[in-house]
Amino acid sequence: PADDQKLPAVSFDAVTEFSLPSPTRSPNAIVVNQTDGSVWFGDNALPGVDHLYANGTLKEYPLPFPPSPESSCGEIAYIYGIALWNGSVWVANEDYSGLVGINPSTRAITNLTLQGSAVPYTLSVGPNDYLWFTELTNGAQVGRVTPGTDNITYYRFSGDNSTFQSVYLLFQNSSVGYLLANNFATDDINQYTVGSQLYSFDPGSTNPTFQTIGSNTTLYSPAGLALGEGGLWITQHDATMMAF
Repeated sequence: PADDQKLPAVSFDAVTEFSLPSPTRSPNAIVVNQTDGSVWFGDNALPGVDHLYANGTLKEYPLPFPPSPESSCGEIAYIYGIALWNGSVWVANEDYSGLVGINPSTRAITNLTLQGSAVPYTLSVGPNDYLWFTELTNGAQVGRVTPGTDNITYYRFSGDNSTFQSVYLLFQNSSVGYLLANNFATDDINQYTVGSQLYSFDPGSTNPTFQTIGSNTTLYSPAGLALGEGGLWITQHDATMMAF
């Protein structure tokens, strides 16, 4: 891929739309560089990560992903998690149980292999510069990577319930974090997940306790979480609605 490509753009009102290079790209997870306002995003069709500046300049960084065993529609990887951490841009390699970082300056690649064929999903940078990740396997578990050593610690949030999947982490401050988790014990009639849950925990603790929030509330495949004035917003994938 060519560096410093200038993408064609169309602007309307406050929106500028950039056309990605051919052949067809498949952008997915995205994160903002707070220093200059540029964005990084996962590209499932490259596969790798792309860096897009506000002036339309694009740099592409291929990653050594083998094709996904389930690849289709031009997608040869599945990147749902991305984060800027420890001088590199990191993505969750869902198909091959790893977290992959690429140094933009040197293009050097670091691969962290997870235990037990874990399927990493989303990434979040937490207090004290730890990198956290959610998992779609191994039941009711999240992971944390220590800066400088790349040691990985795993935390369980719901006993040994193998039907749970952690999907999203959000940090309010150094002592308050939130976790969204789906329980994929399904309602066979409606095909909704049942018992999905929102938790709070202390990310600074060496052994955090995950406390349920809104235990009387039914969540249908919660997928995204954001802090709002006076509370939390949750997207509900299966229910086509928001929760506050």
